Amino acid sequence: HKLICASNRNKVLFDFFNGGVYDKNREFYLTSSPSMDIIISSNLERLVYSLSGAQKTKALFESLSQTGKYGFDKKADGFEAEFATDEEAAASIKDVFEKCGYVMDTHTSVAYTSYKKYASKSGDAHKNVTLSTASPFKFPDSVLAAIDKKYKSMDTYKLLEELSDISGLKIPKPLESIKDMPDNFNRDIEKEEMKKEIENLFCKS
Repeated sequence: HKLICASNRNKVLFDFFNGGVYDKNREFYLTSSPSMDIIISSNLERLVYSLSGAQKTKALFESLSQTGKYGFDKKADGFEAEFATDEEAAASIKDVFEKCGYVMDTHTSVAYTSYKKYASKSGDAHKNVTLSTASPFKFPDSVLAAIDKKYKSMDTYKLLEELSDISGLKIPKPLESIKDMPDNFNRDIEKEEMKKEIENLFCKS
């Protein structure tokens, strides 16, 4: 019924869909959903093009390049937008796990939380499909800390084991092998030493 655009605290798309202005002149935040930490959306140009054509799109994105923003006077029918803070997303991870036993990653939780906020505000009772694009195993510290604070003191591999236990899923093979890998990169060096360090690491005869 609707396509709901979900954002984290970097809510440039939420502001665009709700206010008609794309403005990248804003503070940038590092969040627990790093793939959504954007100021410039690489996909929005396609939607703008489909609504306004090539000439208008070119002018708008030239304005974005020169001034950092542009105004858009066309309504993107069928689209809604919401955003979720880290705290809201963490609460959703815990809530869904306790109710369903399903472990969401941080990005999926932003989408789920955004939908819940949209539905609450709008009263829209249509069923919703939330698209998940990441594995909780990529973010075990954030995911497990949301579920229970007791996990905060555990090291990374122990977190992966705990996540496997509570989710019923196997640790992905590329991550499974981490425990047996040597720690090759464990030194701090000054920038003046970088060339010599790289030669020592990779240019050994």
